[in-house]
Amino acid sequence: MESLTDNTQHNQEMAQESPKTPKFRRGANWTSEMELFLLQLVEQNKHVVESKRFSNEVTAQRITRTWMSIADTLNATFPGRAPLDKTAVQKKWWQLKKKGRDEIQNFRSLSCKTGGGPAPPPLSAVAEAVMEILGIGNKSLSGSKCFYQYIIVRASGRNFDDGGSSIKATLPQ
Repeated sequence: MESLTDNTQHNQEMAQESPKTPKFRRGANWTSEMELFLLQLVEQNKHVVESKRFSNEVTAQRITRTWMSIADTLNATFPGRAPLDKTAVQKKWWQLKKKGRDEIQNFRSLSCKTGGGPAPPPLSAVAEAVMEILGIGNKSLSGSKCFYQYIIVRASGRNFDDGGSSIKATLPQ
């Protein structure tokens, strides 16, 4: 019985001696307005934040400053929440980019199926914005003739044919 008491006392002493580390606090959820505003800011700075190579114009310091500027703009625009840092904003962009790519890939695979059936649901605003930022010719988005037909139809302002999943548009010669 003594060893159990000694062990309990030892644990209590250790807890008092070691400083408690603060628990990780989860940040507030991003609203759809914040996400779309982030996408707008990324599009304005895509030549810097999406640059694959450093040059005289795009340096590591400039990329860091740009992300910090985007975070500052978000904090100023949405003041009623905990401030965002550069890392949180970058992580959110990467998550939105992944979400958009996945949605575009799913849309592309559904739009090229044969056999009729309902048309695939339209792309969300996030997926549309990601497609605009990355560009249609991006390797992660390109690949399917059906998808290019969707882009042509979307650019012309026409909609899908309500009778099926095929798009009534022709590719340019």
